[in-house]
Amino acid sequence: MRLLFTSVATCLSLLLSNAGAQNAPTSGDRPLRFVLSDIDEKLVKEFNGAWQQCLLGSKDTEAVVLVLRGLDGSVRAVSAGHSTQSYAFTFKWNPDIVAVFHTHPNNRNPKPQPQDIEIARRFGVPIFTLTRQGMYGYDPVSDRITRVKKGTDWLESSSWVTKEQLAARARPTR
Repeated sequence: MRLLFTSVATCLSLLLSNAGAQNAPTSGDRPLRFVLSDIDEKLVKEFNGAWQQCLLGSKDTEAVVLVLRGLDGSVRAVSAGHSTQSYAFTFKWNPDIVAVFHTHPNNRNPKPQPQDIEIARRFGVPIFTLTRQGMYGYDPVSDRITRVKKGTDWLESSSWVTKEQLAARARPTR
């Protein structure tokens, strides 16, 4: 069932803790939750697009990126565009959404706000804010707000590479 909902611009944000990310529940081989290690170059490209749509946080409107999980376990980012509403965004809910990322204007609190937390709890997905001050998120499982990245480091693909990924790339193939 598709649900239509509006979230105040300062109200869409979320984060999964690293511990929660490593123990995400699965359905067979398909992870059910979003984990930070799901962030790749394609997702960062969508973050950049959202940041550009809101003029680097200078507009009082939001841009939203939805992350959907496929049947094969892969994730894909879908831009929901930008809002013409001040501090709000409306879109149809899709049950494949596993995370919501959205911009917060520079003149607003960068952390998830009560409306963000309400949405994260209602749908059981992490909601993240993309801001000049950093990326913040609220995780409904841990019931915590966390800063994921400082400043605009979230715009750099290289900032998402983990030590494990680097080690895997360095291993010789036989």
